Amino acid sequence: MEVDFSDKIKEIKKNFSTKSISICEASEIICSIIASKCEQHNDKHESKVSEEQLKKVYFRGSKSYDSAFRIGKTRTQWAMARVNLFLKMNRGEDVNDSYLISDKDILIDESQADPNQDIYSFDDFSDIELNLASLDLVKSGMEKWNQDFNFEDILYSEAEKKTLNKPFRLKDGKKKFGVYVKNPKTGNVILVKFGDPNMEIKRDDPDRRRSFRARHKCDSAKDKTTPRYWSCKMWSKKPVNKSVSSEAIEWDEEELLSEWGWDESSIIENEDYFRGYAHLENIENIIEEEDV
Repeated sequence: MEVDFSDKIKEIKKNFSTKSISICEASEIICSIIASKCEQHNDKHESKVSEEQLKKVYFRGSKSYDSAFRIGKTRTQWAMARVNLFLKMNRGEDVNDSYLISDKDILIDESQADPNQDIYSFDDFSDIELNLASLDLVKSGMEKWNQDFNFEDILYSEAEKKTLNKPFRLKDGKKKFGVYVKNPKTGNVILVKFGDPNMEIKRDDPDRRRSFRARHKCDSAKDKTTPRYWSCKMWSKKPVNKSVSSEAIEWDEEELLSEWGWDESSIIENEDYFRGYAHLENIENIIEEEDV
């Protein structure tokens, strides 16, 4: 029997604003929900869980959403439903066998669990499980239109949030920029160097723009641990103003709403970046490639 939560959700919604929230605000809400679920579970049950475990489960759920899309359901709802299933499994309650295989490694040995390694991309949620996840989100102030963020940074410490995935200008060497990223497979922080100091891209030349993206295969550059990803990210389509959505940019082939460019506006100067985080300068694992 299916349970309809629509009236309950409407009642909760009356108390919340309809404005959009930033990815930082949304990330804080998710971390708060996870912390609350962890505390409530540990207060009531002998088999304990950690916030780190729940964050890894959440991250897996968010990643699996890309290959298991269901109409009317959001990425955040999908990920939170998976967290709820993990807690249910930890309590010893019955769960789907395919789910048991998917996240049991996190339950057994958290230190060896890779949040990116989803051995079986679980997507067999019931409508009740997804509706309960939606209630969790709405009660915390996250409306449906704010539920499609991909929160990779929930796996980071506060110090890492301030330093990882933030390109900075290198003082010298063969490359112009550097960026510290966490290797998801090992958990180690690495330095990725990119940007040829002698490279000049004519942003107003359509042929040169296409040549750059084709040469570096930017459409398939998804791995943050590679120089190619960051070079392509820096040289990409930007909205002409803040009101243009990412979906509009993607379909804007005539460039009426967007423009191509090498965007250095978010680059941090070397001295500013290392102020307070000097230990990062000693990282030995460096990834660097020619012509990227």
